Amino acid sequence: MVTKITSSSPTGNGIPQVYVLPLAHLALALVAYSGYLIPPLQFLGILGSVLTIVDFPLSMVAFVLSFKSNALAVTWIFVVGTCWWYFLSLVGQKLSQRVRGKTK
Repeated sequence: MVTKITSSSPTGNGIPQVYVLPLAHLALALVAYSGYLIPPLQFLGILGSVLTIVDFPLSMVAFVLSFKSNALAVTWIFVVGTCWWYFLSLVGQKLSQRVRGKTK
């Protein structure tokens, strides 16, 4: 079964576009921090640097939190970072609809 990712309607086939970026962020975070739980995958930790750059405004808070607790900083990246990308996707979708003239 092939899943369409280009569908923008929640009732259409596939994943709505607004969920693509948050799911990509969550997948990247899971892969980047998997080395903490599975030692042979520690080489994937370099993706944590990519995640820090991509999540720049939020990664500053995670940087400050890391001095107190690494678990809290990683949780911040997972939860708030994924919510941030969902918010950005919603804003992008609304702007796209407005440019196309589909917003009433």
